[in-house]
Formats: sequence, C-alpha cells, structure tokens
Amino acid sequence: MTTAPATLELHGVERRFDTPSGPVTALRPTDLAIRPGEFVAISGPSGSGKTTLLHLAALLDRPTGGRLVFAGADTGTLDEAGLDALRRDRIGMVFQAFHLLPRRSVRDNIRFRFRYQRVDAATETARTDEAMAWVGIAHLADREARVLSGGEMQRVAIARAVAGRPDLLLADEPTGNLDQANTRAVMDCFTRLHAAGLTILMVTHNEALLGFATRRFHCADGTLEERR
Repeated sequence: MTTAPATLELHGVERRFDTPSGPVTALRPTDLAIRPGEFVAISGPSGSGKTTLLHLAALLDRPTGGRLVFAGADTGTLDEAGLDALRRDRIGMVFQAFHLLPRRSVRDNIRFRFRYQRVDAATETARTDEAMAWVGIAHLADREARVLSGGEMQRVAIARAVAGRPDLLLADEPTGNLDQANTRAVMDCFTRLHAAGLTILMVTHNEALLGFATRRFHCADGTLEERR
C-alpha cells in the first residue's frame, strides 16, 4: 500500500522571538506530517504556541529552526514571490474574525478571492456558485454581508477560502465568535468539506470540537503532543 505524500511536513520546526528581555520560544522543535484528506485539530490555551504553528503552516511567518515542507517544496528555499504563490494557489484560510466586505453581497465577497488567484470569468462564476452550494448559502448570494448572522458570515468566509480549491484549509479559532448553534453549523460545513476530500488543519481552544477531527493534538508551552 502506497502512502500519499504529505501536504504539510514540519521537521524540527521551531519559532523564537527576540524581546527586550531576551529570546522567547513560542514553538519548540516540532515534527508533524499532515497527509491529503486528513482533518487535524490542535487545541490549547492562549499563548500555547498553536497559533504560531498555524501562521507557520500558512507561510505567513518563517521558522527560526527546522524545515517546513509544503506539497514537496522546502519553503526555506523559496523567496517571497514563491511563498506568495503557494499561499495564493494552494492554501485557504478561515479566521475567527470574518473579514468580509460588509456592504458587498455574499457572491461578491466570495468572488473577491479571485482578485489574487486569477481565473477566467466563467471559472470564477462556477467556482463561486460551487463554494456557496458546498456550505449551504446559495440562497444568500445577493444579500449584503452586513445583514447576516455570525454563523452565516463565517460560512461565507469558508466559501471564499475553498472557492480557490486549496490543497490545505487552515482554520484559526473558526467558531470563537459564535454561539453553540452557529458553531455546530460551521463544524458541519467542515465535516462535509472533509468528507469531500479537503485537507483541514484547525486550531481551537474549544475541546468539544476535537471530536470532528481525524487526528487530535494538544499544544502547551510551545510543545505539540498527539492525543490517541
């Protein structure tokens, strides 16, 4: 049986920050491999290092030690243009804050994704409609974002992230601003997307969400530990 190459690999990756009082280690040397089709969740309190790890996975930051490999490419050998291309074409991101254009329609908010990942008009329309259908918001297509509920806004943000057909979807506390009912609706979206084959890495402080993942980790004091 052949094992699929990892979408994301961390080999001894660490992140240190220089401060006036001396260096601070936010993430200790960490090994992690996420393979296509996995749903990985990382829990931990604020300041544990989980968001630092996610920013490294998103190629928004560079490690101060170790190697980070994305889809077979050693990111340490890439310049900023190369990193930008990977982020644009192969990574989708969902944040706790929705980052929508409040007076633009749901459709326009999703289509905004293609200002960076340029495709022809027909493909843009097809992928936008497809993404809305995936997360169950097609009926909201012409509604302005500012009148949506928090759960609806987050589903628009998810649709925008997946419209580009990323290899990896990263979610940073995606339910942190939501009540229980909307949290369930958003996690149902992730479950459907994962069932369709999307690879997901989510960080959360909400331990109750770990049951949605296929692999679970806990982060504390910059150290990552897998939970069996």
